[in-house]
Amino acid sequence: MRGAVERPGLHVRMAEGLLLAGVLVAAGFRLLAPGDPEPAPPAAGVLCRVDLNRAPWFELACLPGLGPTRAKEIVRDREERGPFATPEDLDRVPGIGPATVAAVRDWLTVERAGGE
Repeated sequence: MRGAVERPGLHVRMAEGLLLAGVLVAAGFRLLAPGDPEPAPPAAGVLCRVDLNRAPWFELACLPGLGPTRAKEIVRDREERGPFATPEDLDRVPGIGPATVAAVRDWLTVERAGGE
């Protein structure tokens, strides 16, 4: 058929999916299925942290105890009230209390003004 665009076959779509999964795993992401336990916080000295003052909502949503709704609230609060000084400042965001702060504290870093 002339001019028809051929759709990729199943093998191409599977290869793309495996490539994406490999990239995510190499970047330190872990995909969770419903009912999977929350991942453990990183061990001391782990280099992979999320900057609370720069991370987009979709990065924050990957942290234990958060999710898209709370992550968007964190970004909204940051935009309206300014940067966070410490991870503990997350408790200023409605819906986030001490238990959530404790669950994400080890995953977070807070860049100071000027990149200190």
